[in-house]
Amino acid sequence: MTGWILDDSLSVFPSAVVTGCHFHLGQSVMRKVNELGLKTIYTSDQEFALHARMLYGLAYVPAADVPTALEIIRSTMPAVGQPLVQYFDSTYVNGSVARSAGTRTNHVVHRPPMFHPAMWNVAELFEHDLPTANNHVEATSSIFSVFEMLSNYKIITITISAF
Repeated sequence: MTGWILDDSLSVFPSAVVTGCHFHLGQSVMRKVNELGLKTIYTSDQEFALHARMLYGLAYVPAADVPTALEIIRSTMPAVGQPLVQYFDSTYVNGSVARSAGTRTNHVVHRPPMFHPAMWNVAELFEHDLPTANNHVEATSSIFSVFEMLSNYKIITITISAF
């Protein structure tokens, strides 16, 4: 959920807590590996594969420490994987670079990331032995999809009230 869908959902449910899913974070990284043409390298180069997995392993690092941990991964990632680190940084950690504020200060201004670490980080959930994936939510969603499909065929009619 991004953009207006998330905004609309939060306007209807203002006390909702929006969280990401560790499983889907990993899928996102692997989709980018494939998109960048790095799948063969991922399967043949153990060092690169480990670094790629470290990116979605950042979900278990306390959210406040994620930017520092990402820089450690960036500094040790093989050169072929730097575009993957950049993607993860701009999408999930610091956001894309909006502008540089001068060469003397080396100050860079970032746009907010699409998914801020507070949204996808599961360190606190893991620490409290809570689920780090949203399979239970997706199962419920699948059930409602089946009911909706069946109701479209006038087999059953279901009214669901959340209140």
